[in-house]
Amino acid sequence: MIFTMAALAAALQSEPVAAPASRIGDQSCQAWLTPSAASSPGLDDHPRMLAWAEGHASGAAALLGVDLLGQINQEGMSAWLDNYCRGHPLQHFSDAVVILEDDLARMKAAPSAPPAAAPK
Repeated sequence: MIFTMAALAAALQSEPVAAPASRIGDQSCQAWLTPSAASSPGLDDHPRMLAWAEGHASGAAALLGVDLLGQINQEGMSAWLDNYCRGHPLQHFSDAVVILEDDLARMKAAPSAPPAAAPK
């Protein structure tokens, strides 16, 4: 066990480290819109943020008992978040994801309604 912890610590010190997944939602929407090369050399946070958003939506879907992710693919989710975050760059990224989840839940409840555009 000690060897494993020492190996893990050495590996973490040799690689650039991004923000922990638990802090991704605390980033601003501007972080979603801005290439991260300037803030985190060697790292691209956009795929991590999208994966975090998908994970959050998956958890919300499980709690609500609604298939939220069956209504949107990664490209659609990314486009929705782009649109929302352009209009709300100072908003927390997690707030944008929750609003997207709310829109998806409303679409699921009223399938004949057209998809809501991200609020501007």
